[in-house]
This record gives sequence, structure tokens and C-alpha cells, in this order.
Amino acid sequence: MERRQFVQMPFHKLVTVVFVFVVRSHALKIAVNVENINEDDAHSLNVGFHLDDEEHHSQSYAGTLLRFWSNETHCLNFMHIPKTAGSSIEAVGAHSNKQWGINNALPCSTMQKCPSGFPWGSHKQCCQMPDHSLCSVWHVPPVTDEVLQQSYAKCDTFCVVRDPLSRFRSQHVWSGGECTSNALTEATQTKLEELKTHMYQDDCHLVPQIQFVEGENAALCQHKLKLENLDKDFETLMKQFAITAKMTVHRNPASCAAAFDERSKAALRQFYAADYDAFGYS
Repeated sequence: MERRQFVQMPFHKLVTVVFVFVVRSHALKIAVNVENINEDDAHSLNVGFHLDDEEHHSQSYAGTLLRFWSNETHCLNFMHIPKTAGSSIEAVGAHSNKQWGINNALPCSTMQKCPSGFPWGSHKQCCQMPDHSLCSVWHVPPVTDEVLQQSYAKCDTFCVVRDPLSRFRSQHVWSGGECTSNALTEATQTKLEELKTHMYQDDCHLVPQIQFVEGENAALCQHKLKLENLDKDFETLMKQFAITAKMTVHRNPASCAAAFDERSKAALRQFYAADYDAFGYS
């Protein structure tokens, strides 16, 4: 069977690429030379080659695109999972000329104008979700929209995750709820019931984080940072991509430490069970 893959490469005058595959227990080595590239404004090149005899046109999503970077070209997206320091990272990125999250002209297949008022505020571009809610395009889980998913998959993507209980509390206070255990108990009961039929309400602020991170066939966020260790994790990732940026901005800092009662805690752990399993929270 013949199989065609497309590999995205940075532009240089001369590029030599070596691929090594194991096909039916035999190593197959392919070298590709690309010479005299004069594309001043382009950042990548698709190099095609064939394996087997079944033709397959690979797209840049679902983990099928192999990515390579030069020291001059760093291909890194940011996926804004609501209530995980996304606004802070967007601000830091803007200071470093990175168009992340709200500053990225992300597309979706159901784009329309956001409603006015809370929780969208001044947000302009929204996508219609499966439950007919509207979410700001940078708050939309890519798995729900193929156009958006393809946009993220052009580069590696990083995101931030956090303990689901802490995230729920942050959303509760941010939306005007009182910082008391009784208020958290009431909010837990109300919201979990609403989420059964309207998962994407409140600008997608309560969608399980796993929906953002995992696709049907591959990870949609390749670099998962933890909010609890954000400064260090962010610094390490920026060094990896040779990006000059530090977490010097912390917007919407959480100030509520009210405790959940045991019943609420158990209900939230059950609802966000996939998040706890995937990200190692307990």
C-alpha cells in the first residue's frame, strides 16, 4: 500500500530531511533535499513522500503532521481554557508580540457576533456550540469544531490546566458569587444540574478541561502546564521554544479560599472525573 505524508518544514536555502520508519519490521530511510528556497515571507514548506501503496492526504491535525523548527521560526499556539490564567498569558504574549488566545484571529465554522453583556463583555467573535450556547472563539474546545481544530494544529499548542475544584470556585467568584461555603454549595447544585443540558453555558467557562486537551485521535494540547506551578512551567516552555516571555502579569487573581462541603466536593469530583484522571489531581 502506498501512503503519502506531508511534513511541514522551515524555509532555508538548503534543507536536508531524513525520515526513518519501521515498515513490517524493516527500517526505511528517506532523505529529502530542498534547495534554493527564496520565499521571504513564508514560514514553512510541505514536503511530500510516499510509503506503501495507499494514498493518504494528511492534514495538520489529529497528530499526523510532523513539525520541525529552526532557531528563527517557533511555531507555538496557546489554547485558552477558561479560568486557568488565560488572560494573564495573553497579556504576557502581547508584550512579546505573540498573538495568543484573544489576540489570535482564530476561525470556526459557526462564527457569529457575540451577545452583549455578561459574560462576553467586549468579546466580538463567538461560535455556536452543540447545545446552541455561544462561546468566544478562543474559549471553544477545538474538538467541537473541525475548522478551529485545524487552525490550532498548524503548530504545537500549549495550555494551562488546574484543579477542577479550584477552577469551579474561581468561576463562581468571578461571576459574582459570594465567597462562602454556603454559596459554593448552592452554586454546585445549580450549575451541575444546568450543565447536564447546557454544557457550554457561561462562555464555556465550566466545560471539562479534558474536552480542550484531547481530540478523538490525538492530543490537541501538546504542552500542558499546571496553574499550581505556572511560573516555572511557563519559563521552561518558553526556553524550549526560545521565546522571550515571563509570567510577570497575573490578571484576575483568585482571592477566595472558602471550602466546599463534602457533598459538593464529591459531586464536582464525579462531574470532572476525567479531568482528575488526566491531569493527576486528587
